[in-house]
Amino acid sequence: MAKYAASHPYLLGLRVLLSSKEMAKSCIMYNLGKRCLENGDVLSSGVNLYYSLYHACLSVISSTSNKIEVQKCVTKSKRECELPRYYVPLSHTAAKKLTGRFDKNLADELDKLMQMREYLSYGPNVLYGSQKEAEISEIILYDCRFPNLMDDIQRMNSDLHELIAQCCVLLKERLSEGNFWFFMFYFYKMTDIIGRNLNLDQTLISECQSILDSFDKEGIRNVACQV
Repeated sequence: MAKYAASHPYLLGLRVLLSSKEMAKSCIMYNLGKRCLENGDVLSSGVNLYYSLYHACLSVISSTSNKIEVQKCVTKSKRECELPRYYVPLSHTAAKKLTGRFDKNLADELDKLMQMREYLSYGPNVLYGSQKEAEISEIILYDCRFPNLMDDIQRMNSDLHELIAQCCVLLKERLSEGNFWFFMFYFYKMTDIIGRNLNLDQTLISECQSILDSFDKEGIRNVACQV
């Protein structure tokens, strides 16, 4: 594939597609996290809420950053049944670092959630506090780094909507009016596709799409539904 300058319309179009996909995943995981919390599944809720903010930040980063090789994340591989070469464009640490360059608050929240997600995914630390191996059965300690875990998840459940909207504002500032229109268009289509693949009900999809309603252009929803 030919090399293109970062500002080439082709690459810009791919960035809009990738950014839109990341935001669709963010909104769906946000609503899945809320549902899990309502059902008492704290572990799944915390993991989904973290990944929601992670993908929202990736959406902003994808729109302009040359750290992402956008062609490898969007263009199809040699076989259509395979995923793109880089399905997730950045590591969690890199995403946090790049997020801090345009919004410190988002980066701080992402860091807090990342630590919480790692605790939920991998469990408490096991500390060995003795030099005598014979006594190991007596002094294994579990170190919980998140004594207020439930409170933290509840707070993020309440605050995450605004953080995603904050990412949308940053996107609108970075993209031209026409490119933001296409971002919105593909967002609606992608939430529908992911929703069907995951067998999600229409109420959840509507909740995802409502996050971007304040940024919607007149008629975009009707156009998206007709394609």
